[in-house]
Amino acid sequence: MNFGELRSPRDLLRKLEHDLARMSSASSDQYAAFDSFVTADCLVDWCWPEHPDDPALNCENRASRSKVRKSEPLPRIAAHIANDAKHFVVTRHNSITRIDKARVFNEDVFEEGVFYEPVLVQLTSEEAVELDSVTIVEVEFLASKLLDYWRSKLFNA
Repeated sequence: MNFGELRSPRDLLRKLEHDLARMSSASSDQYAAFDSFVTADCLVDWCWPEHPDDPALNCENRASRSKVRKSEPLPRIAAHIANDAKHFVVTRHNSITRIDKARVFNEDVFEEGVFYEPVLVQLTSEEAVELDSVTIVEVEFLASKLLDYWRSKLFNA
């Protein structure tokens, strides 16, 4: 089934690009952040879809989806964020320990747009090592890494 003009993994990649652009224009846009991780996680399903008429291919694709989500750090993190966020629980999976907004402001300045409120993800130390990163990262950083990951998978395959 198509969702409007979203018909292929490459279409979903363009949606991921769109979500990242939304985040880039507003670091505190938690809706764009949520959308980007759900979209990135859906890419795994769209690359290895269910085939109701072919049980053998279903088994193969299920195994491929599971392998990608378990062995590749970025899809694993995206799956954990997407699933934890939709259930309002951040401890169901082992990639992340917290998702929150940081509020940084200068008390002497009270102007519109002065506040910087990025959405932050606290990774487990194991995931941080996998990404050559620190444990607390902005969602825009993770989303750009996911976009690069999926570009390489879809265009260099």
